[in-house]
Amino acid sequence: MRHAHRMPELEDQFLAMTSNGFVGDGSPDRLDAAVWCLHELMSAPEPGIIGYARMEALKATAPLANPNDAATFTVTLKAPPGASGTLHLMSGRQVLVPADGLVSMSPEDATALRSMGWIEAQQPCL
Repeated sequence: MRHAHRMPELEDQFLAMTSNGFVGDGSPDRLDAAVWCLHELMSAPEPGIIGYARMEALKATAPLANPNDAATFTVTLKAPPGASGTLHLMSGRQVLVPADGLVSMSPEDATALRSMGWIEAQQPCL
């Protein structure tokens, strides 16, 4: 386990835990919280933290798709009123939102934007 920054009180409590129990002063409150936190993360239902780590490892070893490949732009969404400027999609692709607000993208990119008010563009009637 690695922490983002030093936590001396927690580290002291970790070091004071022995096979005979806690030998430090006071209550091992931080240690107790850390153990419960790890328990929740490790025993969470799938995907859980382990499943998430496995998915990330698979993504890291998967062949990279070209985010600018037009064949992957199977969804067209309309931006909400007032949306303009450069849009940074989840795939890493950047697009400039045009005046009509219509942006073509992959289904994966569209998922996040739908939750932010973007709507499916109406297909023209034939």
